[in-house]
Amino acid sequence: MPTEPITIHGLDPSGLNVVVGGAPDQPFTARAETLNFGDELVITPAIRELNTDRDGVCWLDWTPDEQGAHWRRIRFGRGPAPESVTAELAARDRAAAIAERDNLIRTNPRLAKATNAELRLAELNRRIGDL
Repeated sequence: MPTEPITIHGLDPSGLNVVVGGAPDQPFTARAETLNFGDELVITPAIRELNTDRDGVCWLDWTPDEQGAHWRRIRFGRGPAPESVTAELAARDRAAAIAERDNLIRTNPRLAKATNAELRLAELNRRIGDL
């Protein structure tokens, strides 16, 4: 079991809850953080201990094969998120911005003066250009 902090990144679109705070012997004090697709989290020895069962097994140490056997999918990877994950996140963000922009144009065809919708439209167009 590693004693140094390691970084993991989320691969599961539905998220993965990791206990990041509280006392190991007091489960009602636990505080979890959801690791979403592309998110990165530094796993410290304290976080590892909070996610270790009574048999001394910490699921954060599972290999991809062990994750697949338990969850039927790989939910996290070791290290920072690779370029392919960050590129997919950027593509998803761009697609969401385009859809929201198109919806604003469709539902507000006659924006005569600077309204909240226009300001949001300008922000979305900026985001689309940045991605």
